[in-house]
Amino acid sequence: MGEVCVGISFGTAFCCIAVSSDDTPHVIPDSQGYRSTPSYIAFTAAGVLIGRTARDQLSCNSLNTVHSFKPLLGRKFSDLVTTLNFTQLPYQVIPAPGDTALIVVTNEGKEQRFSPIDICALIFSHLKAVAESYLGTSVSKAVLSVPPYFGDSQRQAVKDAGTLAGLNVLRIINEPTATCLAYQLDKTNSKQEIPVIVVDLGAGGATITLQSIEDGIFEVKDVIHDREISGEEIDERLTEYCAGQLKKNAKFGKSEIDLRTLRLECENAKCRLSSQTQVTVLAVPISRSLFDRLNQDLYTRCSALIARVLSSARLSRNDIQHVVLAGGGARIPAFQRLLATMFPACEICRNIVPEEIVAYGAAIQAGVLTKPCPMSDCYFFMDICSLSLGVEIPGGILHPIILRNTIIPCRKTALFTTVVDYQDTVEINVYEGERVFTRDNNYLTTFRLAGLLPRPKGLLDIEITCEIDVNGVIYVTATETVSCITARGMCSNDSGRLSAVQIEEMINSARFNAAKDALEKQVLAFSGSIETGNMAIRPKVQLSIANSPFN
Repeated sequence: MGEVCVGISFGTAFCCIAVSSDDTPHVIPDSQGYRSTPSYIAFTAAGVLIGRTARDQLSCNSLNTVHSFKPLLGRKFSDLVTTLNFTQLPYQVIPAPGDTALIVVTNEGKEQRFSPIDICALIFSHLKAVAESYLGTSVSKAVLSVPPYFGDSQRQAVKDAGTLAGLNVLRIINEPTATCLAYQLDKTNSKQEIPVIVVDLGAGGATITLQSIEDGIFEVKDVIHDREISGEEIDERLTEYCAGQLKKNAKFGKSEIDLRTLRLECENAKCRLSSQTQVTVLAVPISRSLFDRLNQDLYTRCSALIARVLSSARLSRNDIQHVVLAGGGARIPAFQRLLATMFPACEICRNIVPEEIVAYGAAIQAGVLTKPCPMSDCYFFMDICSLSLGVEIPGGILHPIILRNTIIPCRKTALFTTVVDYQDTVEINVYEGERVFTRDNNYLTTFRLAGLLPRPKGLLDIEITCEIDVNGVIYVTATETVSCITARGMCSNDSGRLSAVQIEEMINSARFNAAKDALEKQVLAFSGSIETGNMAIRPKVQLSIANSPFN
């Protein structure tokens, strides 16, 4: 069959793998015919179980069954403590050296500890084996999908898991980009810009992405994520309702085993209610109207997220030409009706199975990267950086070089100069964020440009270039323009990149404090009390050089 590169959709609840053949993607089923694999790993006395067999024994082995681990990838333990509720995880998560997290389980009678990357690699290894069995050939390359709000460390963790599973990861692709690519399969190329809203309601949260498609170029305009509007939250609400009804009738115990069993039943009921008007969960009748009442506030909040994305891009609902659905929650009829009401003039696109659409797009990208095909000359993928990126200047002010929502990959340069006479070293402090002062932004890294020719202040020019590559990795380079002395900084995997919730909080904080920050900056400038360190720099000229291949 030749060289094979697969596309993998890595979801919180399910994973899906696909391959492109003759420019058409196909989902690869497992030996039982299932087209998706639950993201579950179970450790038992007899060995390791993966997928459905792992999920099916959850109720009797919850402490050793790992699931919903996607938010743990590439995150510091101290960050996880503040953003995740560990009590909702049945297995144990402990701190490890380097502020990392480890998952503790009992495997074959012995306690073992696994990093989230190890767990993810087991899933990828299983999917790789499924593909090899189905295709009858070895699979060594893959394109992996991640949420658009994943930071550098999280993307690198997913890539490392793929490598550990024996895969050469050719590309990390954003889920909404893959979704739009899959949807474009049966569309003719348009020379005019097509605004598209991608609504992904999955187990891990709701992600609203505004993309534009023009002449084969896919550009991400804005992204908003809310992890509380999720399939898991819907399951939890339905479980609580059913538990309350069963306890009233004395037909339900309070043990953890009963709760786990009930939760799985409620998850199945949620899926059945997409095609049936009424189902029964352990003798509790659940109508579709009751289901909608339990989750009406989630639908409303999702509608508000869409409105915020449109407002940020200064677009109206009538400007949107397509609304593309992804994730299991996209099957909910009330949710579909809500979107149809919001966008009466455009098509709600659901011609591709929403749980499979990301894998479709990843498989198409895999085909483009591994062999010549007509689409390779037609499609370009443009994502955006979530926060502005810049360096600190006197007064503790953030001087942005790459602005928020800039298309990536990108490379921009700004010119700075010294602020102290005969300065022979420059210290570059790199931050990301939207506030005026660095104290209110997220610190990334520091590096020094040393060995400079001592000259009076203001006479030494230093170019600082910020670069974000196709996978979202950040590089910052400083060069003295005469001697060409250069130093470089890179944000490592444990550099403290912000989570989606923290990014959203920072953006909201910047909006709320905009007037206050501007006033404080003005007062600081007029007072002339700006302190400068011996290794500080100040901006000289904003060059606005953009070397992105798409600019």
